Amino acid sequence: MLLPLASALAVAAVAAVVAVLTMPQHEVTDAAGRKQLDVGGFTFHYPETWHTTRAGHHKRPPEAAVPSVFVASMPMPGNCARTSDGLACGDWPPGRLPNGGLVVSFANHYGQAEVRRDTVAGQPASIKRGAPSVECVNVGGGYELVAQLVAVSAPMPGREDELVQVDACLAGVVHDHDPARAAIDDMLATATFHG
Repeated sequence: MLLPLASALAVAAVAAVVAVLTMPQHEVTDAAGRKQLDVGGFTFHYPETWHTTRAGHHKRPPEAAVPSVFVASMPMPGNCARTSDGLACGDWPPGRLPNGGLVVSFANHYGQAEVRRDTVAGQPASIKRGAPSVECVNVGGGYELVAQLVAVSAPMPGREDELVQVDACLAGVVHDHDPARAAIDDMLATATFHG
């Protein structure tokens, strides 16, 4: 049975959203022995002592930045837990970060990127640093960095960009953040894009 053109376009749009939002992430070690994580065409280096955890899949609209993987300075459980109602997933893994600890989430989504004054891997980006969100505070965070990277620019005005969001939550007081902030800055500075 042939679908009407509008239905066919709607099916194609949903398939494109699913493809981007379920984009595989994978870890590799480069020739220099550094760990790398590839998310949505961006490859990030991170310290070899950090740990990755796949995020649980929970349904949200395509414009929501739903984490697909976490990188943390210590082993962490996933962000989902079984409840009497099924599976409940949060934006961050449960528990509290120790002073100086950090967790970074990576998410793919559609949206209008914030004002793009920065670049990461040669691509337009917006980077906000400072006070943590409520979700970050709930895991012990005292500082947060959120970078929105444009993987694919909107084809025309009024359309949404395909974005990769990097959200780093750092625990402790200001002087505890210095090593973790340096590691996050290095992660963004050494990112590459192969879109």
